[in-house]
Amino acid sequence: MTLGLRTTGRASKAFSAEFERELGLDDVESLQSERGVAPPQIIHLRERHHALARHIAEGKKPGEAAVLCRYSQSRMSILLADPAFTELVSHYRGIVNDQFVDFQTKLAELALDAALILQSRMEDTPDDLSDALILQVIQVGADRTGHGPTQKTELNIKVGLADRLTAAQDRIAKARNITPAEEAE
Repeated sequence: MTLGLRTTGRASKAFSAEFERELGLDDVESLQSERGVAPPQIIHLRERHHALARHIAEGKKPGEAAVLCRYSQSRMSILLADPAFTELVSHYRGIVNDQFVDFQTKLAELALDAALILQSRMEDTPDDLSDALILQVIQVGADRTGHGPTQKTELNIKVGLADRLTAAQDRIAKARNITPAEEAE
């Protein structure tokens, strides 16, 4: 006896269809054309959009950036196709590049100042500099100019797959009490 309780799936519905008209060649060709289904463009860029654009500009993968900013993968792909959002990402990439160049410039200037101080000390009071410091300067300088110490590593790997296969075949033959010559026949 069935009580009419459904335990899985949706309730079945009666199928109905009506004939409206014959399909023509124009109808088939219209299926090949773009239907114009496109997601709406961003109207207002919110802080979440800016945060997402900054993450992408910094080099994070879109999936990782989406998780950090609480966007679904679907919404992420929609945003990546939006012209306003791609322009925002480009804007932040320019800022990231400018900051990187600025950092590189400051670091180069700092290194030059340190080199001038060291050169001045070497000229004025060379005896005050330790041998270890002088050696370290030589090593770093040689390394950065391509003359540093090299390291050669040799690695020999002997797999011996053919020998192992032959030994396995011999063990099988012994287990069957057949010599390898008899097995080949």
